[in-house]
Amino acid sequence: MRGLRKYLSILFILSVFPLVHFIANRFILESSSEIYTYIPQESDVVIEINARSFLKEIMYQKVYNEGYFNRKLFPPQKEVSEQPEFDLGIDFFSKIVLFRERWSDELIWVAIVPYTDKNKLNSFVDNDAPDSKVFFNEEFAFIQLSPSVNQKKLDEHLNNIVAGKIKPFSDRIDLKSQFSPDKEINVYLVHESLNTNSKLIDGFLSFDFLKDEIAIAGEFIPVSGLENSPSIAYELNNDVAFSLRSSLNLFNSIYWFSQEKINNIPAYSQMAFDYDGVKIFLCDKNLGYDFPLKSFPEMQLHFDLTECTPWESFIADLKENGDIKVDSVAHLISTRMGTFFQYELTDSKFELTRGTPVFVP
Repeated sequence: MRGLRKYLSILFILSVFPLVHFIANRFILESSSEIYTYIPQESDVVIEINARSFLKEIMYQKVYNEGYFNRKLFPPQKEVSEQPEFDLGIDFFSKIVLFRERWSDELIWVAIVPYTDKNKLNSFVDNDAPDSKVFFNEEFAFIQLSPSVNQKKLDEHLNNIVAGKIKPFSDRIDLKSQFSPDKEINVYLVHESLNTNSKLIDGFLSFDFLKDEIAIAGEFIPVSGLENSPSIAYELNNDVAFSLRSSLNLFNSIYWFSQEKINNIPAYSQMAFDYDGVKIFLCDKNLGYDFPLKSFPEMQLHFDLTECTPWESFIADLKENGDIKVDSVAHLISTRMGTFFQYELTDSKFELTRGTPVFVP
């Protein structure tokens, strides 16, 4: 009898995960798509966050890694009064959508959030995003995330969105058939949001949060009649923390591993980027850097060029604006953060490197 109880106990424990998975898929992933009808037709970026799918992952961690889950959520050094507040007035069993509209002189981001308590949601926004404005209808809160120089015009536009008086995005693309409820994040992009040099009409990406990795998948639609894009020219480097290869000419802005952003990178035919961490050193605050730190990213960045002249002008503009300093004798580029790289610019390539670059065909 004891042996039977033992095996029944094991079977019960083993049945927990399939049961959790069944409940999550049957009762948590079936989410209304009404939220799509409030996305304006002219949006150039739409991001869907499947909160229910995230809850499925959290449920798994709660069941199988309870100790770790509780330590992270309720650190023992915190007093009871300091425990995080979970009831934010947001319905976490539904989709959350962010969209971006491109106006003539600014980019406007808005979040559409299903809510359960208007007062709690207002309080949460006031405390955590006091510059944001919130508009409500009976089911959704519409949170303006970007400041606007045309606030009066934007208020009128958002009130029309809330009332359902705008042309919906669904008249253009059926997001219900394109966005998978099994993915934690789904993204739609049009060509203006990708790159002014891009020869793509639009594209879809999905992010799937797995046990030990995030799987990113998607597809892009090229302009009609466009010749096939070239194949990737260089192998990925599996020995570094982050390795990226692209022949789509999508990436036209980069951060210098700080808040400094470099925009309008010229056209290229291939990009290869390897990043393996960053070294940071304290330095004298009187050296003139934005922070009393010098950062040295361990990275290699390579572009195969279609034309050299735009890149020469690009570097000259950065130098003139004070974004970089260029030592053409030692072939060094340094930034306001004290970061410096070896550089090489020829008729066929531009490279920023620390050490000897190795890009395997």
